[in-house]
Amino acid sequence: MRERLSAAASNVTDRFTRGLKTLRDWDFTDWLGRILGVGAWEDVQKQIEGESFFVFTVDNPFRRGCARVVRHVYFEFYILVVVVFSCVALGFDSPSSREDSKVALMLDIMTYITLASFTIEWILKMIGFGAFMGQHAYFQNHWHKLEFLILIANGIGIAFSEARAFQCVRIFRLANKWESIRVVTTSLVMAIPGLANVVMLMLFFYVIFGIVGVQFFKGKWVACSDASPTSARTASATSPPHRHCSSTTRQAGS
Repeated sequence: MRERLSAAASNVTDRFTRGLKTLRDWDFTDWLGRILGVGAWEDVQKQIEGESFFVFTVDNPFRRGCARVVRHVYFEFYILVVVVFSCVALGFDSPSSREDSKVALMLDIMTYITLASFTIEWILKMIGFGAFMGQHAYFQNHWHKLEFLILIANGIGIAFSEARAFQCVRIFRLANKWESIRVVTTSLVMAIPGLANVVMLMLFFYVIFGIVGVQFFKGKWVACSDASPTSARTASATSPPHRHCSSTTRQAGS
């Protein structure tokens, strides 16, 4: 019995020691980079090409610094946190919640922080990778186009209070920042042509059954404007099936 207890204690101790060693060797930055889909700096350097705004060359230190910052794992994580908190704040935003001045101030501050963060990210990407020229330029990437539309929508929502609902599109930034969500979103977009064919087939059947239903049940459920049961029975016997009965018709028929 003692030997079994000693062996079990030794096994638990070894597992605990291996777990501590694994936790000590765990690279949080590498793990976060794999989740967010951030590549190594060597891979990012290959995406810097041409001249940005016809001013910043490939070897320009300022341009390379912008690209390094915007593709750093902690900057990507910061943008992800801003998106999550801004979506939560947007869920709390309502006319009743804005009756409290402190809550309204916090919601406005979060909105401005979100817009400023998106704008800074947009500027850094435009400088670091260029706007239009080059394979990895900003507007050559469909996800970057979505980011720009979200940025414009947030600006419109701040400028015009009536268009504040446009700010809800910022949740789509999660699809760009989270690698797994991005894969699922891409798969759904690629499946749209097939889904369109299915929708057209369903509409075809809906039209067929709609026509058949109208031909079989048209005018079968006649309605009466008089709530009296006696009048309703009299009207159902005297009124045509396709017309709504009225008190005048019932009196004439009776």
